[in-house]
Amino acid sequence: FPSSYELFIKHKFNNPLLNQGAECTYCGTNPLIDKKDDFFILDHIFYSGGKKETALGSVIFKESYSLPGSKVKVPASDHFGVFVRLSL
Repeated sequence: FPSSYELFIKHKFNNPLLNQGAECTYCGTNPLIDKKDDFFILDHIFYSGGKKETALGSVIFKESYSLPGSKVKVPASDHFGVFVRLSL
C-alpha cells in the first residue's frame, strides 16, 4: 500500500485526512480487528487542484451497532469511514 499512496502524493494529490492529523481508519481498538496493536490509516480520499485548506477530513462510523435481535454491539466494518468536505 505505501507505494500506491506515494504515487498519489508524487502526482500532487492532496489527502485532507492527513493534512489535519488523522486518526487511524484500521485500528486495534476495533473489536473486529485481530491484531490489537495495529493502527493504520488505510482509507483515503484524494483530490487534486485547489489549496489544502479547501478540504476538511475526518474519520467516521466509529460507533458500534446491534443487529436486530442481538444485544452484542459491533462496528459496521473492520475499517472506519472517511468523510471529506470540499469547498470549491
